[in-house]
Amino acid sequence: MATEHDHPLFDPDRDVVTDAAALQGLAHPVRIHLLGLLRRHGPSTASKLASELGISSGLSSYHLRQLAAAGFIVDHPTGTGGRERWWRASQRSTIVLPPPVSDPDAAAATTEYLDAVLVANFDNAHRWLQVADRWPQRWREASDLSDLLLRLTVAEAEALRTEIASVIARYPRHDPDRPAGDDGAVIVQMQYHLFPAPEQQPPAEEGSQARPESAR
Repeated sequence: MATEHDHPLFDPDRDVVTDAAALQGLAHPVRIHLLGLLRRHGPSTASKLASELGISSGLSSYHLRQLAAAGFIVDHPTGTGGRERWWRASQRSTIVLPPPVSDPDAAAATTEYLDAVLVANFDNAHRWLQVADRWPQRWREASDLSDLLLRLTVAEAEALRTEIASVIARYPRHDPDRPAGDDGAVIVQMQYHLFPAPEQQPPAEEGSQARPESAR
């Protein structure tokens, strides 16, 4: 069975592997966005984050408290003397492993979380499209919102997933604590999806014998 240590992008000092209970504290698009902003830009306050997302500071504060209760963010002492509470992300990224099919509650929590991630990811892609014409031509050409159909065995899909992660691992990860240089680099959000087309009939589990359709 795969573990977090099998993932090429996993760093035990900077990334977190969550359980179903923690995922329930994160499974909301607003919380995904708030955590993403803290991971991209570093410590911030509820009012600053609310302004970024176009929501009320009260709603931002509520969801930040939920993130803190689940351990995804912590207090950040600023030393500025201000009265507003500052927050920072606890980890660089979240890695979720598929739960065992024998645990339906964990499976439901994972699905709810991944639904929220998809909403947030597509929202980010949509936001890029709204501002793309303000970017230099070369950056517009470097961006990509594509899809294509492959025909793979499960072993080939596993190999493709590992290869993609290994390629990404060769490039520098964003660190909000590291000052930006003068090399022209910007924060790039890498999103990719790999899954069987859902309208298909799933194949039989490996090691089991497929039954005729009429017997199911």
